[in-house]
Amino acid sequence: MRRSPTSGFRQCARDITKYYERRVDELEKEQLIEPRRAAARAFAGRDALPEEELARTLAEALGVPDAPNPAPEVLEARAGLERPGFLWKPPGRTDFLAGIPSLIGHVLERA
Repeated sequence: MRRSPTSGFRQCARDITKYYERRVDELEKEQLIEPRRAAARAFAGRDALPEEELARTLAEALGVPDAPNPAPEVLEARAGLERPGFLWKPPGRTDFLAGIPSLIGHVLERA
């Protein structure tokens, strides 16, 4: 029996969705639901986010004061978002990049 030419694409889309769901589950286990959503909104339509803006975004999502030096909760949330590849900071740069831009899109669709 021959498979439809589009069946491979459908399977790939299902695999990608499963991958995204695993990443989202990781973030939810670390209680990063609001920081994840806030970061996804901040990255919408952008390739990079200055470190200070990311810190402000996470502080607001966590309900902690925004200060010149990020609160420990902000640093923990940022690290939690970096672990599954949601965002990353390349060596030598002062801004953060969307780790997996399509994952950010997936989070925005679910928000």
